[in-house]
Amino acid sequence: LTRGGDICLYVLNRIGLEVDRASFVGLLPILNSYKFAGYVNDPQVLALDWLVKNIIEYLPIYLSQGPRGLRANLNMYYYTQTIHTQYTIYTSGEFEQITGLQPLDIPKVNRLRLKFCYEGEFDRYLATVGVGLPKPKDVQQATVFPNITITTRPETVMVINSQEADTSADRFGTQDEVISVPFVWDFDTAIKIAQDRVRERALGTTAIEFEAVGRYGYLLVGDIIALNSEELGLVNHKSQVIQKSWSNGKWRFVIQLETNTIINQRTM
Repeated sequence: LTRGGDICLYVLNRIGLEVDRASFVGLLPILNSYKFAGYVNDPQVLALDWLVKNIIEYLPIYLSQGPRGLRANLNMYYYTQTIHTQYTIYTSGEFEQITGLQPLDIPKVNRLRLKFCYEGEFDRYLATVGVGLPKPKDVQQATVFPNITITTRPETVMVINSQEADTSADRFGTQDEVISVPFVWDFDTAIKIAQDRVRERALGTTAIEFEAVGRYGYLLVGDIIALNSEELGLVNHKSQVIQKSWSNGKWRFVIQLETNTIINQRTM
């Protein structure tokens, strides 16, 4: 059992939670491209806590509670380089802004080291993926590709270039993060997780809360919209629904605005 989507379904089914199975099955081609491996031998670890912390944290999905139970929603900012909007929204009396633009409490990252291939016997990681890191100059063995440098001494390190990371470093200075993923041994999975994390956090995140009438209930957490607002000066601005709730007979949405000008210049 190594593929991300299969692991999610197995654990959720075993612990008896009400799950919108169709939402996970529909995303299996994507989720199963992330591969994990290892052992869980601590009887004190709760299965759901382990799943969220070690698997779902690194998959390109949001979890939300739907009418059929726990639902997986694809986070399209991770899934594709060219982001396609699903709906076009115009602010009005039926879809009304109720808060100002506010930063989300997510630390910026533009220099990431992701450690993987955990060797439990010696409590060490055998490999590292770096995004936005300076290329090593004092390593004896190195293989250079157009966008990647792989070094093998003193540890295996893959350094990946990132336009988002470089832009972020120019704007905000160096923002470092080191994360360890003990259940990842697959190089492709490590690369995707590292790129996902930098893409989400490099340029900061801001959001606005909106109130909408009932007919906007079709919008789901994770949906990508083209937001138009004369008050905010936005024209087809790529944004994402990150929270949804029902209060006093209306929907409330928290919508994250894409601050990356590179993404908003790409074809919708």
